[in-house]
Amino acid sequence: MKISVIMPVYNVARFLPECLESLRAQTFRDWSCLIVDDGSTDCSTEICRDCAARDTRFTVKRTDNRGLSAARNTGLALAGGDAVYFCDSDDLLHPDLLATLASALETAAADFSYVGANEFPADGEPAFRTPTAPPTAVEDPFALYVRQKCGLAMWHCLFRRKALEGLAFDEDVRRVEDRLFVYRFLRQSPRMALVDAELYGYRQRAGSIVHTSVGESAVAGYATVMRRLTAAYAGDGRLDALRKGEFVFLVKYIVRECGLLPDGHDLRRCREIIGGLFKDGVLRYRDFSPKWAWRMFKFARKPRNP
Repeated sequence: MKISVIMPVYNVARFLPECLESLRAQTFRDWSCLIVDDGSTDCSTEICRDCAARDTRFTVKRTDNRGLSAARNTGLALAGGDAVYFCDSDDLLHPDLLATLASALETAAADFSYVGANEFPADGEPAFRTPTAPPTAVEDPFALYVRQKCGLAMWHCLFRRKALEGLAFDEDVRRVEDRLFVYRFLRQSPRMALVDAELYGYRQRAGSIVHTSVGESAVAGYATVMRRLTAAYAGDGRLDALRKGEFVFLVKYIVRECGLLPDGHDLRRCREIIGGLFKDGVLRYRDFSPKWAWRMFKFARKPRNP
């Protein structure tokens, strides 16, 4: 098996060398990495090109700045391996990450394999946890995801390339785009190989997309994802589970975060966006507990300070 690693890069010069070295240290050897430099303006470009000059397994493709989803699509279009792995350029990989995922994929004859992650501070080190048992074959991974038993970040998974045919990232979505992609992938009922381990080091740093405060733009992005998933699962019996699980999880997060916003245009627009989801039937009050249904009603329909 040959693995194509896709690594979008944008202005991460401080952490990039360490990430690249963790990929070079993989015990699994048959991989190549396409670094998609998404128009970096710091010295990330030079770091990437220097790495490619020293190790021919790396190729650098520089593009205009079009965002993470566009960079990933560029990588997908050029990936030539039997399997595809997405890696963020500020994180760290355990040396056995690719070997473990590849072995699980083959052993379980799966469409994708999954491994857990360990969160660590920006200037710290991850506390990896290696597997102590064989991977578990999962015939219905959708049920795990919708109950929040699996993370939705792309770097959890090694995908068979053929299992991703016809899929792409929505380039107009700049928040939780992983969720949209993964649930569309799960719509095909793929077979999963679940590895009980934490072999990916997820760096927690200020300024990353996921740590940007919630506001109108972010809430609009979440709403777009929920609307598109509703359309994707229309006529599918799993839509109810998606609404009761994933959508409830997302909206509770949005409401908690919006509680930190001051009164003003941004908060009013967030309320209107969520209210529109209820009005259009994307969200349903009956999917929430009575306490949360009442909280949602007040958030979506009434001003905080009348």
